[in-house]
Amino acid sequence: MTRRGAGAARLSALLTATIITTTATSAHAAPTPSPSAMTSVPDSGVRPVPNGTLSLPFGNIPVQSTATTAIMALANQLSAAQLEVGVLAEKLRVLDEARITAKTDLLFAEYAKKQADERLEAAKAAYDEAMSRVYQEQGGVPGLGLDGLAPRVDDPMITGASAARDLSFATESAAAAKKTYDKAVITDRDATAAFGALEVTYRQREAALLELRKRHADQLAVIEREQERQEQQAGGGFPGDDVVGNYQANPRAVAAVRFALSQRGKPYEWGSEGPNRYDCSGLMWRAYKTVGESLPRVSRDQYQGTKSHSVGRYDLLPGDLLFFATDSYNSDTIHHVGMYIGDGKMVHAPTTGDVVKISTVWWSRFYGATRVLPAVPKASTSPSATSSPSRTTSPSPSPSRTTSPSTSPSPSSSPSKSPSSSPSPVPPVEETTEPEPQPEPISPQPISAAPSPTPDPAP
Repeated sequence: MTRRGAGAARLSALLTATIITTTATSAHAAPTPSPSAMTSVPDSGVRPVPNGTLSLPFGNIPVQSTATTAIMALANQLSAAQLEVGVLAEKLRVLDEARITAKTDLLFAEYAKKQADERLEAAKAAYDEAMSRVYQEQGGVPGLGLDGLAPRVDDPMITGASAARDLSFATESAAAAKKTYDKAVITDRDATAAFGALEVTYRQREAALLELRKRHADQLAVIEREQERQEQQAGGGFPGDDVVGNYQANPRAVAAVRFALSQRGKPYEWGSEGPNRYDCSGLMWRAYKTVGESLPRVSRDQYQGTKSHSVGRYDLLPGDLLFFATDSYNSDTIHHVGMYIGDGKMVHAPTTGDVVKISTVWWSRFYGATRVLPAVPKASTSPSATSSPSRTTSPSPSPSRTTSPSTSPSPSSSPSKSPSSSPSPVPPVEETTEPEPQPEPISPQPISAAPSPTPDPAP
């Protein structure tokens, strides 16, 4: 190494040592305090609080306790499970209706096929007999017996042609009946399979919901009260009376409400229509059946069958049907139905593990409402017209006049005329019914003449 290179190396080593020394000195200049020496929070921000109110730049928000959070989590879990079971139950009802329809169609198709096969066999026999006669006629085979001596009324050729047409028609009918039967067999098989598959899923979800409700039975009341409060807030105010405008609920609809209310406490059971258990649409079906009104069996069909008489949420009357869906714009998502009873309340069979009861309308899931029976004009509040009895006191002087005939008992016929004449001037109401006296000039005069001779023989 040259002398210049050695000098550069010594200079580089000296600079490195200087930098290390300076860094170490600055590091020891401000020692980090020990944890024991820290007596205050270095940051003046808001400390987290387990309960109470949390201050934020835009305002204060309540912080819920751990117990409240757990209740809300359970409520959400129950609500989701009930909704899932309700949707599955509605789909299962639809598939059950399709399965029953397919089974019925299969029975009719089987009967039609049997009848068509029997007609085909009869047509074949008639055709064979007609052809036999044609062969005999063409072959010149003499008939046995005395039939050949009589003139022939029927022509074997015509009979054979008619039999051939009948056989052709019977063959086509039998083929069509078999085709319909084969299709019905496939439809019945598919409907039964679809129902069975969904029923397994429904029963599993139903059992899980029952277990969830059983495990948290002591908290259900708290959850339901909170849900009722939220639905009341969502619904807003409702009139307390049962009259909308100049109309009130149909008396038969009110009778249906009374029946539904009388079923409170009876357990929910999918597919049941009473008398001891109900599902949601089964309760509606039974309630209106008791007043002579027929509804479809499934809630979606009940909506479709009554939607021509839809009503707004602020025009509801007792007896109106309330429908609930997962999509407020799609009637195919309807999964529950209840009956309005007034004041924002409904009677319904809610879900598995519950009973028929009164609840606040589920406005958060509300789809629409329909009216089964038309509203009627409300009872006229014109008992004021009954103030006319004050005028009916005017007939009281008429009996005073009847005392005068009592002094002359001999003309007993005169009192008979006095009552007939007295009511005529009594109320002006009879003046309104004065058009009725038009028949009176014909019949009542002979009637009044008849009683006059009857008192004459009396003395």
